[in-house]
Amino acid sequence: MIEPSERILASPSRFYVKVDQALTVGPCDGLSEEAHSADVVAFNPEGDLPPLFVLRSWTDELPRFQKMAADLGPRQPLFTVRPPRGESAKAFPRRTESWVAYYLEHLDTLGYQGPWCLGGWSFGGTLAVSVAEALRERGETVQVVLLMDCGYPRRPGEVLTPDTKLGYLHRMAKGAHEFFDVPVEDRRNYLRKKINGFSTRLLRTLKGRNKKWLKERRKKMSFLHRAVQIAYLNFEPSYSYSPVFLMRTEESVTRMKDMSLGWHRHHRGVFLSKSVPGGHDSMWEAPNSEAVSLLTKEALAWSKSQIALKASNESEEA
Repeated sequence: MIEPSERILASPSRFYVKVDQALTVGPCDGLSEEAHSADVVAFNPEGDLPPLFVLRSWTDELPRFQKMAADLGPRQPLFTVRPPRGESAKAFPRRTESWVAYYLEHLDTLGYQGPWCLGGWSFGGTLAVSVAEALRERGETVQVVLLMDCGYPRRPGEVLTPDTKLGYLHRMAKGAHEFFDVPVEDRRNYLRKKINGFSTRLLRTLKGRNKKWLKERRKKMSFLHRAVQIAYLNFEPSYSYSPVFLMRTEESVTRMKDMSLGWHRHHRGVFLSKSVPGGHDSMWEAPNSEAVSLLTKEALAWSKSQIALKASNESEEA
């Protein structure tokens, strides 16, 4: 029996969300300190569409998703889980499984059982994929994971696959093309600059300056920032199977030299990727943010059609 304080959301599976477990904020309301510190914030909770659950891994993301909720309209519920907080480094998760457990704990308080539409920006999206796989292992349906410019984590010393080797070959070929594009009389200076740059980086490493720089940088990091960095470096590669909709910026494609931002080597489910204007951070600035919201709406509609297609195929096979 559903308690009066719990409101039904018209999802295909007719499950409900315990809205009283989240702090409801209007899409155009001012964001109070209470909103920033709430475990879960709900926008448009009375909407009749399947809810979108966004996982935040940084402290400044809430205004972005409030703007998205306003763009998506009152029919689209959006729940967002805040990142961890604490007074010491030990209070923060350091590995993917710990982050997943943290998010699941807060999602479970809502009583929702799917179908799940999850999403996140940057490392939050990467963690959303891991949360989706944990939900699948529990037997729950994941409708889609929205990756908002999320690159697959690269680990130091990562074993090269044929794909990454091909990337290095492309870079070598590009370097050769650049060299031969330089006029013959300028090639000596071109090589000298390249060698000097390499020598400077090598000497800096040998003298331990990089370690000193990293140590100073760590001092300036917040506990949350450090926890994200550690989890990123400790990220264990694994296959994922949930439907994914990737929003990619040209900045991230250029940085990773990969249109899928590294996901094609590890994802085994349905995958759709589309370009979004702006850079990794500026995608949230107007007018780019409107494009992000439009793609989010498109992704949710696309994922719904994928579920209908899957159901149709299964009925034909039966």
